[in-house]
Amino acid sequence: YLLTRALSCLRERRMPDRFLSLQESIATRFGPAHFRRQQAAAIRRTGHPASLQDLRGICQTAWQEGAAISMENIVYGPAHWETSGVLAKAPPYYNFLAGFVRSQRLRKIVEVGTWYGGSTQALDRGLTDSGKIVTIDVTLYNPDGLAHLPRITRLTGDAARPEILQGILAQMESPIDLLYLDGDHRYE
Repeated sequence: YLLTRALSCLRERRMPDRFLSLQESIATRFGPAHFRRQQAAAIRRTGHPASLQDLRGICQTAWQEGAAISMENIVYGPAHWETSGVLAKAPPYYNFLAGFVRSQRLRKIVEVGTWYGGSTQALDRGLTDSGKIVTIDVTLYNPDGLAHLPRITRLTGDAARPEILQGILAQMESPIDLLYLDGDHRYE
């Protein structure tokens, strides 16, 4: 979830307002030491990464790996944050996504929020030969955009609906390596 929010904010060139106000209110009410303890406890509960320094290292490695991966011929589609139409060039975070998949040796990915399939293609470029992606969106934009990529299965519908969940299970053995939530971009 944090990675998805971070990527969304990177794409939109901002920090989420609610995150900033929550962070500020916790620090103001309980003090910065309490906030750091809460962060550390959340990291311990999830088990990985062991620290924010580890997360920084993972992200740096992902950027480095991704810089060497070509994003040629990936079409993003109409940008959510601009009114200028279809983006002609892949956004930089596509390299991060591909590098993250490759550096972490991810093989089984479920993506919620296909849109035109740009992020899906970036994830695919980071996969090894044995990888697989299942991507879901409530609408079918760019219906033929992923047809040429055999490792990608595209489902249309609400990812929380039982029939879609069954479709995911039919395509992907659990456990998965990455659940990439890139659907509804509202904070809620």
